[in-house]
Amino acid sequence: MGAYQRRSTETPTEAAYHAVSEVTDRDVLDIPPIGRAIEPDSLDAFVEESRTLRAYAITFEYADCDVTVRDDRVRVERLDDGN
Repeated sequence: MGAYQRRSTETPTEAAYHAVSEVTDRDVLDIPPIGRAIEPDSLDAFVEESRTLRAYAITFEYADCDVTVRDDRVRVERLDDGN
């Protein structure tokens, strides 16, 4: 499992790409398009519009991982991880 802090210049979608890349040790260009798992514009819009909420999370399956986006953090857990 890995945690990724979103940079101020990244969209939530970009942060998810980078987080999955780090956890799976794969180049960002070798990961399938995130649009196969979630609509990128909707993810970005929801996160940006929800910044004033105290608690929210979006979890989706992507590139053999469970990806959870919260505010400026992304948590990634490999589905094949025995933990």
